[in-house]
Amino acid sequence: MGAAAARVLGDAKEFGKSLIEDLKAARSMSVAVAFAKESALEAVDVEGFCRTGRSLKLLAGTDFALTELTLLRRLGRTERADCRVYHSIGRNRVFHPKLYVLDKDASRVVYVGSSNFTFGGLAGNIEANVRLEGPADAPEIRDATDLFRALFDSEFATALSDDFEQRYQELQRNLRAVQRYPTVVENAQQMVVAESLLVGAYRAQKSNQRWLLVVSPENFATCMQHGVWGRMREQEIRAYSRGDVFFMHVTGGRGLAAFGMFVEEPYHDDTPLWSSDPRGVFPWRVKIHPFAVLTGGLTTKQVLAPLRAGARPNWFHGFIQQSHTLQDQDFAALKGAFEVAARTQIVAPG
Repeated sequence: MGAAAARVLGDAKEFGKSLIEDLKAARSMSVAVAFAKESALEAVDVEGFCRTGRSLKLLAGTDFALTELTLLRRLGRTERADCRVYHSIGRNRVFHPKLYVLDKDASRVVYVGSSNFTFGGLAGNIEANVRLEGPADAPEIRDATDLFRALFDSEFATALSDDFEQRYQELQRNLRAVQRYPTVVENAQQMVVAESLLVGAYRAQKSNQRWLLVVSPENFATCMQHGVWGRMREQEIRAYSRGDVFFMHVTGGRGLAAFGMFVEEPYHDDTPLWSSDPRGVFPWRVKIHPFAVLTGGLTTKQVLAPLRAGARPNWFHGFIQQSHTLQDQDFAALKGAFEVAARTQIVAPG
């Protein structure tokens, strides 16, 4: 294990020139930035880098809708670039890294600093970046590489799709409306909800399984407050995979109330959370992220009844007896109804 050599770069032009030089000997480059714009190619010919058979991974944020998807599409056409976008939805923070990792034959180069993947960040702005170079197993280099992989493979990172681009343009229009009429808070909220549902749709396609979680009103409030779902046995909690999506059905008349996904890995914690539940503390737990919460709820039985022609009168009682996986047609019906409701009633983003 060797040490990494560090150098501070105090200007965007200096950073851009250094990056160009490193790209000459690089086999691949991985980039995670708050936002990326097509103007970056005027400063650094990453498109040409890809066309020579070398590979690029680019992860850009969607906060404030500043990233230009035309850049990601353009790089994707080289067939050597894997481009994704990161959604920091509903967590009261933004995606703000500026991380570049380049693999050479005998070393790895890492840049960490303030430069986004734009002309300003690579050539025009006053920036501050640190360049590290050393063997791949140097602690600083390894940590930076692991960080990029964690971000790129996160549940909140999605590939591009036609549906995403359409909804992203909607987000951009909403953002312009908010900037034009800053007192119209509903537009800002709609933008967050629209993006949340977009991530939900993407995760639904990638999920191993889709779930209906049945919960009492009291336990639902606890789940939302702490961002966690609990079970009594380890075997039960292990059934949920990271990135699986779910709907929450709240008993007592509220019905379908939340759409979300499981995040991180299951864990054991016997701290009392669901204190009102006589069944116990549900010590086997997994973190959850709600994409959106319907303040008024949605009648689950009414949504699914058209799919149950000829079923026994009490079919719904069995359906919500306990949490379970959803068949494709049931999930599709619930998802469609939830998205309509999210556009017509007050919605709390996750």
